[in-house]
Amino acid sequence: MRTTIQVSDELRKRLKVLASEQDIPYENALNELIEVFEAFIPFRNEREFAKFFEKNLGVFGFEKILEKRPKGYPDYRLSDKNGAEIEVELELIAKNFRHHRHDPKKADLIVCVFSNENEILGVPVISLINVPENKEDIIKYRRNDYTTVSLPAELAKKLREDIKGTGFKNVTDYVTFVLREIAANRAKYADSTTEDDKEAVVEKLRALGYIK
Repeated sequence: MRTTIQVSDELRKRLKVLASEQDIPYENALNELIEVFEAFIPFRNEREFAKFFEKNLGVFGFEKILEKRPKGYPDYRLSDKNGAEIEVELELIAKNFRHHRHDPKKADLIVCVFSNENEILGVPVISLINVPENKEDIIKYRRNDYTTVSLPAELAKKLREDIKGTGFKNVTDYVTFVLREIAANRAKYADSTTEDDKEAVVEKLRALGYIK
């Protein structure tokens, strides 16, 4: 049994190129894309993702739910560990925020399963799965000597701006460098970091041309 769905010319071309590059039939390419989607998006719908999200608020940096809006927008009003209130919209894929035509002025944050963008319509994104900024970095996810550290979306956005035009390829390299600097002087930073200590690190980074 076959059915017909409307596909744009641009999307059809991209799918045909994908099939050609893999040397497989067009229909096989579609089936493989579905398999990849189902493997990496382990929720059948947003309701399933919402249940997971509510049980794992801490993973995303939140403390508690202040308001839940099952049929409203944004989906949640939450508080983070510092007590700040944040309007959050849940999406399986971040780009759906744009497709659903949500008003970006009403949301502070998009939480999703997958995103290849750091923000949608100016709204920061937190994603369970991110495409590496440098595609060669994907090998790091298979090595045992690397782990994952989550950063607040606003901080990550600021760091990306700070390292433009510097010797750092991405935020991971920058954060790794700074932490190594601190670890190398752990006695100095034993209990807390003073403003003078912070300024010393900033000046060193500026002298090396890593920040402006």
